[in-house]
Amino acid sequence: MTDCIFCRILAGELPGTVVYRDDACAAFMDIQPVNPGHVLVVPIARGLRLGVELEAAAEVAAAGGRLGRGGLGALAEG
Repeated sequence: MTDCIFCRILAGELPGTVVYRDDACAAFMDIQPVNPGHVLVVPIARGLRLGVELEAAAEVAAAGGRLGRGGLGALAEG
């Protein structure tokens, strides 16, 4: 594993409340939320940079959009 805090949370090395996870991305509660229910949606693949891995970025954006529109139930529905 790496020193990336997100990787360490997803690996269970650091505490975190994961609310969604699939092959492309994961969402977990922010430890310093701006608003109640504030989650972070991150790609599972390491080393992604904007514009480099468009398919992975699209998956993360789609999950974030579903979460923002319909909450956790919308993520489960895909």
